Amino acid sequence: MKLKSHPTDIAATLLNRSVCAVQVAAVLVDRFGAFSWGWNHSGPDGLGQHAEVSAIRRANKERLGGSVMYVAAQRKRNRKPVIARPCVACQKLLDKHWVTVVYRDGLG
Repeated sequence: MKLKSHPTDIAATLLNRSVCAVQVAAVLVDRFGAFSWGWNHSGPDGLGQHAEVSAIRRANKERLGGSVMYVAAQRKRNRKPVIARPCVACQKLLDKHWVTVVYRDGLG
């Protein structure tokens, strides 16, 4: 199944759902297409949840292995793209599920 939009563009479209100062969104894709997405937010405990974690929590875990996560980030105030990199905890979670990550380069 071919996506009509590139997953990075889909992630960029989801950025406005985040109320954080640096907005981050993620889209998970496998050979069948996009199957999960998420953005950073206050989280269930109010202490914050990263976009990568949000997308993985919503995902069908059987589809995670070998999937690709596309991540976009921008500053809320001026909507300028920023380079996003996984924190240590997110990288461990991504590695655990064999998910490859493509981060938007900050240029748009």
